[in-house]
Amino acid sequence: MPNTPVRAASGAVQNSKRIQFTIHPDDFPEVYAMVLDGHCMEPWLHHDQKLVMSKTEAYKPGDIVALFIRPELLQPGQHQILLKRLKYAIAPWARFGADLHPKAELDPLVIVEQINPRRELVFRASQIQAIHKCLGPVPDDVETYVVTDDEAREIARRERARRGRPA
Repeated sequence: MPNTPVRAASGAVQNSKRIQFTIHPDDFPEVYAMVLDGHCMEPWLHHDQKLVMSKTEAYKPGDIVALFIRPELLQPGQHQILLKRLKYAIAPWARFGADLHPKAELDPLVIVEQINPRRELVFRASQIQAIHKCLGPVPDDVETYVVTDDEAREIARRERARRGRPA
């Protein structure tokens, strides 16, 4: 499996068919849970495992991270979020995606790896919207819930309005 994606617990997978669903990484809560979809991070992490993610926690090489790929670069049926082990990241002050300086002559690289089979992947910063850190599996005693795609979009709309961004 080339890229182990992460699927949001938002009904993104229905009837064993992938439904393309994109959401801006800024619209996620500060800490949230996602479900791993795939086997390429085994034996560290497992298919259908619930993971705690943070959009504000600092990440460093060696951490497990979620890469948010710019939606316009995705092929039909491809996941927007990939879960990988970070090998090399751009400086924390650097920008991702369309936010790169228009006169920039260099496009910084982000290097990640998957475990099964072991493979290194290289992304240009212009291909990525954001990187969120994986804090580990959701503890067994923590209750989670599933939101529908419409509920996720409504939560995102309210979050954008709260921050004064267009809906």
